[in-house]
Amino acid sequence: KGTGWYYYYTSLSRSFLKGDKLSVSIGAYNFLEKYRDYRSTSWAEGVYTSNSVSRSPARSFSISVSWRFGEMKAQIKKAERGISNDDVKSGGGSGGNGDN
Repeated sequence: KGTGWYYYYTSLSRSFLKGDKLSVSIGAYNFLEKYRDYRSTSWAEGVYTSNSVSRSPARSFSISVSWRFGEMKAQIKKAERGISNDDVKSGGGSGGNGDN
């Protein structure tokens, strides 16, 4: 029988300088727990039982810094819309049998 795992994360972000060019974010994962224990039991009926516990650090912190260099000046060329049937022959009419 297993138990559910849960994790939690929170962060704060702030922008600085003209045009919000500099952004700084700090975050914390599982900040209320110093360690997390993982328990495991295995057995073979009438042969053995094994219990184990492993412990690993649960909390971690992060910091992120980003810089915006400017705006992109390039623009995407838009395709011309519409259908032009300039490949259709006028007159003659082959009757659709492929003879031209």
